[in-house]
Amino acid sequence: MPEFLTIAGINVEISAASTGERTPVRIGGSSRAIDGTMRNTVRAIFREWSYDTTFLSAAQEALLRAACDGGAFVAVSGSGVGGGTVTCLVDINEAPYHMDGATAVNRTLSLDIRQAV
Repeated sequence: MPEFLTIAGINVEISAASTGERTPVRIGGSSRAIDGTMRNTVRAIFREWSYDTTFLSAAQEALLRAACDGGAFVAVSGSGVGGGTVTCLVDINEAPYHMDGATAVNRTLSLDIRQAV
């Protein structure tokens, strides 16, 4: 069974309460002519997703950040992005730390994924 979300070859576990796909970004628009007919000038539609990870260790977080930081376009695949492979820009937003016992610290990350092409 394919993974729900794979970013740059890294399988990412996603929280069940995550958001998912947002409203697509449309390049162009639509308007009405004087006679009332609709004119469509949409040239492209780009998809965007927003997900929160499950708890990640420091090593898992570092691996994901190394793959995505710096504005690199990465391959994102899985049913979380429609079942195929999409070239995307992945923004990793700030997220809280969580104590796991007395010493281990885990973190959840908020991911904003934007289709590049």
